[in-house]
Amino acid sequence: MKRVLSWVLTVCLLLALVPTGSLAAETVVAEGSCGETLHWTFYDSGLLQITGSGRMDYYNNTPEVPWFEHLEQITAVSFPEGLENLSHFTFYGCTGLTEVTFPESLIELGNAAFAGCTGLTEVVIPDSVTQLGAYTFSECENLETVELSDSLTGLHSEVFYFCKKLKSIEIPEGVTWIGEDAFCSCSAMTSVKLPQTLTSIGAGAFSGCWAIEELDIPAGVETIGNDAFYGCRSYDELRIPEGACVGLRAFVGGQFTEFYLPDNVHCLGNFAFEGCDGITSVTIPSSLDFINYGLFYDCVNLRDVTIPETIKSIYSYAFSGCESLKYLVVPGSVKFIGDYALAHLQNAEIRFLGDAPELENWIFNRSVVTCYYPADNATWTEEVRQQYGGTVTWIPANGCEEIHTWKLTIFDPTCAEAGYTLRICQLCGASEKTDPVDALGHDWQSWEIMEEPTCLLEGGRYCVCSRCDERVWEEIPATGHSMGEWSTEREPTCTAPGSDIRSCVTCSFSERRTVDALGHRMGEWTVIREPDCWSTGTRQRNCEACEYFEIEQLPRGNHEYVTEVIQPTCTQGGYTQDTCTLCGDLVKYDYTDPVGHVCGQWTVCQQPNCVEPGRRACSCTECGATLEEELPALGHDYVRGQCSRCADTLDSGFGDVAPGSFYFDSVCWAVERGIAYGTGKGFAPNDTCTRAQAVTFLWRAQGCPEPKTTENPFGDVSERDYFYKAVLWAAEEGIAHGVGRSRFAPHDICSRAETVTFLWRAEGSPAQAGESTFRDVTGSDWFCQGVLWAVENGITYGVTADRFGPAESCNRAQMVTFLYRATE
Repeated sequence: MKRVLSWVLTVCLLLALVPTGSLAAETVVAEGSCGETLHWTFYDSGLLQITGSGRMDYYNNTPEVPWFEHLEQITAVSFPEGLENLSHFTFYGCTGLTEVTFPESLIELGNAAFAGCTGLTEVVIPDSVTQLGAYTFSECENLETVELSDSLTGLHSEVFYFCKKLKSIEIPEGVTWIGEDAFCSCSAMTSVKLPQTLTSIGAGAFSGCWAIEELDIPAGVETIGNDAFYGCRSYDELRIPEGACVGLRAFVGGQFTEFYLPDNVHCLGNFAFEGCDGITSVTIPSSLDFINYGLFYDCVNLRDVTIPETIKSIYSYAFSGCESLKYLVVPGSVKFIGDYALAHLQNAEIRFLGDAPELENWIFNRSVVTCYYPADNATWTEEVRQQYGGTVTWIPANGCEEIHTWKLTIFDPTCAEAGYTLRICQLCGASEKTDPVDALGHDWQSWEIMEEPTCLLEGGRYCVCSRCDERVWEEIPATGHSMGEWSTEREPTCTAPGSDIRSCVTCSFSERRTVDALGHRMGEWTVIREPDCWSTGTRQRNCEACEYFEIEQLPRGNHEYVTEVIQPTCTQGGYTQDTCTLCGDLVKYDYTDPVGHVCGQWTVCQQPNCVEPGRRACSCTECGATLEEELPALGHDYVRGQCSRCADTLDSGFGDVAPGSFYFDSVCWAVERGIAYGTGKGFAPNDTCTRAQAVTFLWRAQGCPEPKTTENPFGDVSERDYFYKAVLWAAEEGIAHGVGRSRFAPHDICSRAETVTFLWRAEGSPAQAGESTFRDVTGSDWFCQGVLWAVENGITYGVTADRFGPAESCNRAQMVTFLYRATE
């Protein structure tokens, strides 16, 4: 639940405080670095935003904090996920900060990181945090709710000092120690839950937390520091853990009535239980060898004390002011009693059982006591039997073998507690209770009215016991309303409801009820307008009680129609119409389309040309109307860059490629597709084509495919050459081979035989039937199949009717023309 809440708070704070859109509208006041990988930015809105990740720089005091000058202006803080710590004093005294959400990456909060942040009311510390420094939230005066990390093992000193509105705290399991003054002066705290893992409670840890209602100290606590629960007076039960060591003034002022002090505590500090008025009986643990200074000082209701044989000393003020203590047996083990140890006792009896201990001068200061000492013990000399600051009667006492010498004290019954007679032997200290008397019970007086009940509110009364002044309270039920008769408040009308009212005869309360509307009382209908065959009539009737009226429509009469059929023309549609002979109303229906013109012989008025449309006309044989129609422009018919119908020519972009040349179309095609380019002096159509150019043109025409391998078999082809990939691809696809000895001869002139063979192989080397008609091409020639394929597909023909010219060079114009014919 904590992690869900932290996430929800983290998401809410980021959306509410630092949305992307709002940051863009804010002004940056200051910014800088606060760690090797952390950056801070302070905006004029009061937002301090920290970005990045990792650990924050170390700051030893407030002026070292980089945003020190803006601490009083900060109203909101945004932490990034990835932040690992907050250094000391980072937000000390940020009184305008009202809310803070920590990231799940946070491990450590430094000393006084949020001390004095009086605007904070709630803090949730994620489970990732393993350490809270000293004073972390000290003096956060308005902090009401705190949820601690489950990963903590201890709480440093003054971590929540003077958080005077903090109402409760649950310290998680795993925490083993609580430092000095950790929750000192948290005066509103009513509930504190301590973990079973706790072993040490530091000095003043809960000092001044006077409102704590229940105090359950875990069994594993070994040390309870000085002033640990000083002034905590609202809890009813105190159980000191087995084997614990209790510090000075640890429980001063406690008003608990249930008190458990185990027999094996290690130490009880000076004045540990001073002013604990609820203690009535105590047995000093046998694990102790002395009763410390002021241990039960001013415990005014302490009546019964048992001192074990292990006690050797009773130090000053140990039982001073215990005015209800009437009998005390001092065992023979006690060798020393300090000043004021038994001061301010009233009519008490002290029985000493052993040798006379060392008695300081003022042990019985202002006490009235009777002291019994062993009659046959020579150590109890007259010098020992002094007044010691009080009124002391010394009586020697012998053993009580057969009969006791009793002193009787009668305890009268009270309203809640039984009475009895307490008998204590003046010689041996034996005691017993006799003559029990039942509790009297309360003697309640008559009820007194504190507040009279009303119609709606409860009253209250109380009664007092005449003996003990205890009071009991009782609610008096509300009397409820006493309603009068109904009367008319508003008369109903035809459309509006009326109302009745009645009132309470005791108070000003009134209630109303609705009376239904009467409804209209309608008269007879009167005709206002008679209907005819083209319009409706109306009639009206009126309410006899108000101005309301109703109007009703009367249906119209029937038309008397005559039917006529209208025939369609070339341009107008036909229809059937009915005409009323009474009112002239006209109704048309059964529409038919126009019959359209019937055109005769077309006559061309103007012939179209390549760029301009023509025109033709004819006459309608039905109505004589003249009709005209546009003849579309013919458009240019370019052959080798020249229009066959007009003198228009195309521009190839090269001065040496003129319209009408056999290679015009193929050059334009090759340049447009990026297969071939100019040479800087035009296209150079008559320049011979090299082997490198031939395979490059062919490779580009195929879309520049990447070679499947980077292994180069040719020594005269370099990776820097423009034809590098084209040659590797051509060799890989079996389109072009080397010329022997690992040479490709890229700069050799490409012959006509090589050109058609490259093209034929690029087409997959399709088998050709028939024989060559050229005398310079025989069936045994390696290029024969390529020549037959080129001629059959109209790619090229011989240089004469019977000669192909296979060895002749192929120029650039021929190469792109062959490729154009093979591709298109």
